[in-house]
Amino acid sequence: MRILFVCQGAIGHLNPMLVLAKASVEQGHEVHFRSMESVQVKIQDTGAHFHSAVDMQPEFYKGRKLNGCLGAIDDVLEEHELEKSSFLSILQVLNVILEQQLPGSLRLLRELNPDLVVYDALMTSRDAMFAAKVLQVPAIGVWTLAGPGAWVTHSVTTMLPLTLADAHCHVAPFLPLLCDSTHQPILWAAALPWAARTSW
Repeated sequence: MRILFVCQGAIGHLNPMLVLAKASVEQGHEVHFRSMESVQVKIQDTGAHFHSAVDMQPEFYKGRKLNGCLGAIDDVLEEHELEKSSFLSILQVLNVILEQQLPGSLRLLRELNPDLVVYDALMTSRDAMFAAKVLQVPAIGVWTLAGPGAWVTHSVTTMLPLTLADAHCHVAPFLPLLCDSTHQPILWAAALPWAARTSW
């Protein structure tokens, strides 16, 4: 079986995926892994074939600086004049990021023709989930938990009271990207039931 793993470079998210990739290699599967070059050696140590997210997704990375494990997200935040230290800012540009990452993900899946996609269900790997859905490739989302260092940037949105009304004022400018063709709101969670399936 040919399996494609997709995960960004944050260690708290990557480490569980590395264990799964290594076990898959040991069971005789052909394993491919798309991530950031900063973790290439760790990925290759599992026996998986490494694919650079930067090389695979020029629509997203071209002309942007790589900052840390999340790649070019800081540049996207800057382009939209959003606060870089707030996790809420990242939530505001998720669909912008997805729109720019998806073409490269579709190309990679068409090139590799995997039997299965295993992706980190964290927001920066949503492109793999949607590409798999479009191409009808079975996919499994792995829910991982960031390490203690993540609280520095996540605390703004996870530790303070934030009502739906409070969140709406932050997300409202991006509503055209969060609506379907009839202008009905789309909740990201609505995609989760099919994302958790192993086949469609």
